[in-house]
Amino acid sequence: MSLLQAIPRFTRRAVRRPEAVRFGAFAWLAAPTVALALATLGFEQTLRTIERLPQSRPRRAGALGLDEAVAAVAWAFRLHIGLRGQCLERALVQYALHRLDGVPAQLVIGVRREHDRGVNAHAWVEVPGAAPRGEYEPLLTRQVVSR
Repeated sequence: MSLLQAIPRFTRRAVRRPEAVRFGAFAWLAAPTVALALATLGFEQTLRTIERLPQSRPRRAGALGLDEAVAAVAWAFRLHIGLRGQCLERALVQYALHRLDGVPAQLVIGVRREHDRGVNAHAWVEVPGAAPRGEYEPLLTRQVVSR
């Protein structure tokens, strides 16, 4: 499915605001770039590259909230065949786009020791004023990794 074919489906299912469609389209463009950067440069260099992006000041009018952004990035990764879109990839794309929109987002990684499976980790984005998503609460160690 091409991006142009998918936009109407996204706007029907998720949100209809033009800002959400723009955010989703940029996420679709950024997804393979972030996946390639992680594979070739590693996490630290990819994060440093994202943090060098110009951060819009003040917050861009119509900037997406946390839930809309999560839905847009998930939609963008579903359109790419061959991209897994694991939590770290999705969080880095969302973090980069929030920065470009002037939203003071933070990239967070949480870790929990699993008795039967070793260590379980998860990456997500937090935005001031938005309640953290409940699925991450059981994590024992939480580290903000963005600057």
